[in-house]
Amino acid sequence: WYMAHLCARPLDGNSILGRETAIQNIEWTEDGWIRLTDSKNGAPRDFYTVPGEVKIKEKPSGMVDFSKVTEIPLDYMSLRRSAATQGVRIEDGVLRITGGCSLFSKYFQGLLARRQQAFDVDFVAAMRFEPRHLNHLAGIQTYYNYDNYFNLRMTRNDTGKVINVTTLDNTVLSDSEYVTVPEETKVVYLKFEIRHAEIRFFYSFDNETWNAVGGVGDMRHISDEHIEGNGFTGSMLGVSCQDIQGDGVEADFLWIDYKEY
Repeated sequence: WYMAHLCARPLDGNSILGRETAIQNIEWTEDGWIRLTDSKNGAPRDFYTVPGEVKIKEKPSGMVDFSKVTEIPLDYMSLRRSAATQGVRIEDGVLRITGGCSLFSKYFQGLLARRQQAFDVDFVAAMRFEPRHLNHLAGIQTYYNYDNYFNLRMTRNDTGKVINVTTLDNTVLSDSEYVTVPEETKVVYLKFEIRHAEIRFFYSFDNETWNAVGGVGDMRHISDEHIEGNGFTGSMLGVSCQDIQGDGVEADFLWIDYKEY
């Protein structure tokens, strides 16, 4: 017999992975009640047992090559409205996102994201993007809500195309140093390396040599307990394009890779 229930896996008291479902072994007592099989004091275990032989599958790669698919995988979600109504679609062999509102906004974001489902994760995207000014931004996000996220993004300033990390922590905004992107570079690769409470940010121009930017972030800030207000989603990993000025820009994502360790 098994019992399914809601739970969380707190890390230092912070539920980075949000609300999850779990299974526990149960047994019937002689007087017709159920109790946990492996625990007489009611404390849950972090495992359960099944009868017979169990085959362990390797964790699947979350690689999505948009030249080989015609529909957005069900793992990926948009905010409040369907992806298509917010300018997110597969077109010409890429995931094309028409620039939406700022990530500060509650509405019409050009954002596509999936749940983070393990404490140790790499999230990588290959992006083609030509911003024309500082109000054009595109990149990858570790997103809780419009007040809490890490945004590894490309934009343009007075020196040309640049990459940096923007952190929003309960509405408090901070920016890392900027890294110049050569104008002739057509595809940039952006990566998060999440290891429990730490997140590191990287970029590459060839998908081989990776360079750090933005220091080390605290993933405990992307959690149910840290945010101000209600919530239970936990960390979402995604890609986005922002067109804050509203004069039209698009970002193309050739592929996205989500990998658990």
